[in-house]
Amino acid sequence: DGGMMENNILLSIIIPVYNTEGYIERCLESIANQQVNNYEIVIINDGSTDGSDKIIKTFIISHPQIKFKYYNQKNKGLSSARNKGIELAEGTYLHFIDSDDYLVNNNYKFVYEIISSDMKPDIIEIGFNIIRNNTIVKRVLPVKTKGEGGIDYLIQSLENDYAWYPWKYIIKRSYMLSYNFMFPVGTKYEDVYLIPRILHKVERIKTVEKECYNYILGRPGAITNGINIKCEIDKINVAAANISFFEKNENNKSNECKKMLQNNFSHLYFSALIPLYAVKNDERKELYNVLKRNKKIARYTSTGPQKILKILLFILGIKGTAFLLYIRMVLKNGFKFV
Repeated sequence: DGGMMENNILLSIIIPVYNTEGYIERCLESIANQQVNNYEIVIINDGSTDGSDKIIKTFIISHPQIKFKYYNQKNKGLSSARNKGIELAEGTYLHFIDSDDYLVNNNYKFVYEIISSDMKPDIIEIGFNIIRNNTIVKRVLPVKTKGEGGIDYLIQSLENDYAWYPWKYIIKRSYMLSYNFMFPVGTKYEDVYLIPRILHKVERIKTVEKECYNYILGRPGAITNGINIKCEIDKINVAAANISFFEKNENNKSNECKKMLQNNFSHLYFSALIPLYAVKNDERKELYNVLKRNKKIARYTSTGPQKILKILLFILGIKGTAFLLYIRMVLKNGFKFV
């Protein structure tokens, strides 16, 4: 389908898939049902061992009107799959969608209004629903920002409770490529590592004041369930890496932004304290050593309940504070620690 057609792709929707046979069809349906065109769906099957591959192939055959790219790779993790998607994508914009989530009916058209207009921002942020047990538990809309640049955007967004989900953003592909932005392979919290770096450099951000995405919390078998020691260690290392990355600042405004970012990252340190007494002895030692080595991260905390924990940390130390947090969690969970 000649070169002219290629340049017509406004949007590449990148979907990494790993063992989501119960969800992938709903995800793909939700895209196919949007009243938009000029897009491609780039699916990276990251070594699924369930029926995902068959479901995807059946879906592709039954939707000949949609442009698909389907790539199978050995299991290398989410970052690697997303990076492969960036490599294969041809659209002007990229949207990373998780295969167990899905789009809100017909609201994608608001994204299209922006990406097909003359504005051509580097990034668009969309609103989303958080869904648990098939019920919307929270609606989250982007903060209306005064300035269009990344620093103004971050300062205003970080005043609220802020999460670094990649699927909140539709990102211009040329912008990703110009800075060689890639997800770090082999690391959990890859979004916390990369998304702030992407946003910080941006010149033009636009927001869609509508929920366009359904984010599923707590599905059985999701990567985020249960305590994973590697996950906790990666979390601390990503916080440390980002705190030092944003240490350099050019002016007062970016200094304010830097402090807010570093405060946000430092909160991860305290969430990694909670499982210290919930893991096995050898894992406890490993986690403790990483917490000890990165204790200075806690100094950057300036808001939230973490401020109290910061004081406790310097009075009771790592083990004392972690034990208090553990007791609190056990009581909260009615002695059922999961």
